[in-house]
Amino acid sequence: MIMQILKLFKPKKVNNERGSILAIALIIITVLTFSVSTITAMSINLASSTTAEMQNLNEESEAKAKIRLAIIQFEEWTAANGFNFDSYTALYENNPTATYGVTVTEVTDTIEGLNNQTTVYARAYRFAVTLTDGRDVVMYDYVSSVGVETTAFAPFEYSIGTSGDLIFNSGVYSSDAGWGGTTTPLKAFGNNILLSRLAPFIENGSTDQNLTSFSISRDPVLTTETAAELHYNSSIQYCGGSNCYTTNATNDPFIIEKDNFADFTGSIPSDQGTTGSVVIQDFFGDFDYNDYIIDFIENDAPTLSRTINATWDTLDNDIYDNSSELEVEARYHPRWGYLMGYRYTWPTDDFVDITANVDAVDFSSDLFQQRKSFVYFGNDTNPSYDVPTAVAAPLVINDDLLIRTSESLIVFGDLYLNSSNTQDIHGEVVVTGNLYITGGNKDWEGSIMVFGETFIELDDYRQFYTHGFNSGITFMCKDNIHFISHDESHSSSAQSDRFYMFIYTDESIIIDAVNSRINMSGVIYARALGVSGNNIFMEDGTDPIRGIVVNSFYGYVNNSGNFVDGNGDDSYRFEINVMSSSWYADRFENLPTFNSVVVSTSEDPEFLTTEFMIE
Repeated sequence: MIMQILKLFKPKKVNNERGSILAIALIIITVLTFSVSTITAMSINLASSTTAEMQNLNEESEAKAKIRLAIIQFEEWTAANGFNFDSYTALYENNPTATYGVTVTEVTDTIEGLNNQTTVYARAYRFAVTLTDGRDVVMYDYVSSVGVETTAFAPFEYSIGTSGDLIFNSGVYSSDAGWGGTTTPLKAFGNNILLSRLAPFIENGSTDQNLTSFSISRDPVLTTETAAELHYNSSIQYCGGSNCYTTNATNDPFIIEKDNFADFTGSIPSDQGTTGSVVIQDFFGDFDYNDYIIDFIENDAPTLSRTINATWDTLDNDIYDNSSELEVEARYHPRWGYLMGYRYTWPTDDFVDITANVDAVDFSSDLFQQRKSFVYFGNDTNPSYDVPTAVAAPLVINDDLLIRTSESLIVFGDLYLNSSNTQDIHGEVVVTGNLYITGGNKDWEGSIMVFGETFIELDDYRQFYTHGFNSGITFMCKDNIHFISHDESHSSSAQSDRFYMFIYTDESIIIDAVNSRINMSGVIYARALGVSGNNIFMEDGTDPIRGIVVNSFYGYVNNSGNFVDGNGDDSYRFEINVMSSSWYADRFENLPTFNSVVVSTSEDPEFLTTEFMIE
């Protein structure tokens, strides 16, 4: 069958200085973009055209000659005009007097596999001449700058990656992670990459928006031991002035003025790192967050090595049906009547429902000692669940949270981790609502999966730690992640202690490292789907920015709102360091799998035509 399909196309080889693009690879890519129904229709029409050509040889021969001329004109015109296919379409589509009597129609949007393209990597055009009997002589010309698929691509080689916009407003992107003296460069990927020395932020103790001092601020540091590699699909731009951002009214997102950004390569910053365009069709491949969660719920969340059956739409009832309530009986002194304690009856089901007796649960010991997985059915914001034992209250944990590796805590609704002291958090947690991380230091080991938004707003001078041997924290989120306050200081720019973190979200991430201080090793990934409706940033005042935004500063902003200059390399308030992906399995629990699709690009687009056919 594949050979029959390939016969429909006549490849035209063009020069390719990279030497890696084969015509046959492009043919296969072309074939894959057409639907089965389209190819079938072409085959039928091609077969039926044989008799018609014999009956109308002269007229059809003239039509074919015109079409060949029109296609030559199309390919030569686009090559001479920088392959601006939109301009060609505007000038020549449905304008046969300018194309040798041939009607040219762009049909990219009608072909399966091309109709969801967001770039100019693939186009398709129909060239047709109508015969006197009403039939059309047709040839299709397919143009592509897509090359061969790169199978060796590993997304975990990137410390930062997003399918949306990647915005670095100052900060350090370091190759030196201290792993045996390695100098592996930090790699970052974004559809568009935007860099600036200025950063917007919220002034301490208020809701007023401001921008960092232009005279003190510094450009992103992209070269430490080795140069960071910045890869992008569409563009990389830089704003060197003071008009990169517009501050806004209370509770309104900042606005990025993209029109004031220009080409990064060759611009003001002397530290350019290493930049390059690479076509990553989908950084995260076929990863599905819902499937990832269900796999965890079914196979890892229940007590010990048990398993259950669950679906995304029935998750609440699936867990409820496999849980039993914790029974707590108060014990009073038989003579004096004072409370002596409680008698607990721990069920043996897959999950212990602690909703009704949550105040009697000691999260620092009960999950660990009882070797059981707990579930709490509380208030919920995203999505809405309904079970008989649910209560209209979030779960607030002020103690340590210690869970064995074979168990878990499932929270339907919002979760507050809110100890004012150092809070040890070890284990696997699922939160169907929002996650609020507040109060004192958090010493993490394990993973947390959040369906709603995540807000990190710790007290001043309080931060994340990963003190345990090979300890690390995995954040797997479905909605936005907000680093609002982490080791916040208004009297020092000294660097924070380093922690180890794997961060993923289906949506976007914003990091305030103007007030905060962040020093991490690991990865930051944002898929930037834009389906939750929660916006963290705005583009030119109209469209939301989706992706990763890092706002950093060199120095600090004191309590009077004055900007104080830094005094050394450690004065940048945001730093991310390369961590070898070979260490991920030791540091991080419940890592996702990304089957990314990467393709290289040819120097110039290549053209492929079908055989003539009658329609």
